[in-house]
Amino acid sequence: MIDARGVTTDITASQVRSLVAQTDALLRQGRFGALAIVTDSDFAFGMARMYQILAEPLPVQIGVFRTRMSLIAVQVRRRTTRPHSPA
Repeated sequence: MIDARGVTTDITASQVRSLVAQTDALLRQGRFGALAIVTDSDFAFGMARMYQILAEPLPVQIGVFRTRMSLIAVQVRRRTTRPHSPA
């Protein structure tokens, strides 16, 4: 999880595309897993969503959230809606 609450940034669209390429390279090396980004900045949230959308073709789960509580709510929902395997 990246906790970017209270953070300001001047990241550009070009830099976001570069991050996606770096993510792809790390995935190919087996060095990147699921990622959650939490930010309360409108600009950072938008850029994080851009990253998430551009990374959709990659085999990785990326979530972008405005609060830690929204992240936790998604995690709980996923745990309670998973099909249970027979014992």
